[in-house]
Amino acid sequence: MTGNILIQAMVTVLAAVVAALYLPDLGKRHGARTRVNAGLHLLMAAGMAAMVWPFGRQVPPALGAAVFVAAAAVYAYQIVVPERRRSSSGLESHQHRGALLWYHFAMMAAMAWMYAAMGLSMASMQARQHIAMAMPATSMPGMGQPVPRLGDGPAGTMARSISGWPAAASWACLLLSVVALVVFAGLLLRSLTPRVSGKSGSERRRTAASVCMAAVMLLGFGLLVLP
Repeated sequence: MTGNILIQAMVTVLAAVVAALYLPDLGKRHGARTRVNAGLHLLMAAGMAAMVWPFGRQVPPALGAAVFVAAAAVYAYQIVVPERRRSSSGLESHQHRGALLWYHFAMMAAMAWMYAAMGLSMASMQARQHIAMAMPATSMPGMGQPVPRLGDGPAGTMARSISGWPAAASWACLLLSVVALVVFAGLLLRSLTPRVSGKSGSERRRTAASVCMAAVMLLGFGLLVLP
């Protein structure tokens, strides 16, 4: 997922914005779930920012996948055991929170899959390198050229190393990111109009964070699957 400095910089900046938007929730005295969710999003932003740089490959993909599977499990628990909260909007607000929990669950699961897909891609690239190095130079055209190392070259090298259902799952995550970006951007714009009332500053801030995170995921999966 490395090789395009512009996209790497965009992902890093957007991830930093997500972290900055969720930082205020860590200092709240009330609402343990709010603090936990903020911490998970800070972890997600840090993981996404590191993933697009060469040093991020020092993190074993299996470890990254396990961390975000655990994060998705936290949201699964919150879905099954909803938080009791007083609300003036009643059922509508409860349903809105439930939909957001499903979205956050999907994003954490998508992060876990991104790490897993990176592991599959790296394994496939390593296997091809071993085969190329083991075959005689006369049996393969262009063998006089050096074999690229993991992390070198454009992101398309990784895109060509995954196929079949892993590629289909990655494309599904990319499309989910596109839908999320459009939906949350619309919600953010709607909340800024004078006719819409009842949205707190915290809700707008989290919506803006969701817009940035959806953009980060879109860029990340774009690097993963696009040639």
